[in-house]
Amino acid sequence: DKTSVLMDQPTYAYHKQQSKSAMAYMSTARGYFAIRMAGNPIPSYVNDMYQTSVNDKIFEFLREHVTEECTITDYMLQYFWTQPFPAVPITSFLSKEHLVSTMHSIEVKCDEDILKQIHAMRELL
Repeated sequence: DKTSVLMDQPTYAYHKQQSKSAMAYMSTARGYFAIRMAGNPIPSYVNDMYQTSVNDKIFEFLREHVTEECTITDYMLQYFWTQPFPAVPITSFLSKEHLVSTMHSIEVKCDEDILKQIHAMRELL
């Protein structure tokens, strides 16, 4: 599907300006941040798509702020829920454990100041 692309700055600005909804089909970046956080090797097809200077800044920032209560995946999903336009994060699950840990994001409230800082980093693109 050629309409499924990474959101670039002009598209982000359009959604923000028009309050148009967006669906994030890879809202957990295929596990990019969680894999990095665990110190595991990142598959090349994931790294090729998500390894950017902005994502590096976001990762380094989050590494200092994640807790057991609010994981890096929680922050990734809540990043989408706190967009200045309607946004639906969509993700897939590799196991029941992955599903359960991701569902945690619905119930936990991550630090709003940290989320605001992630948004500010994202707008650097």
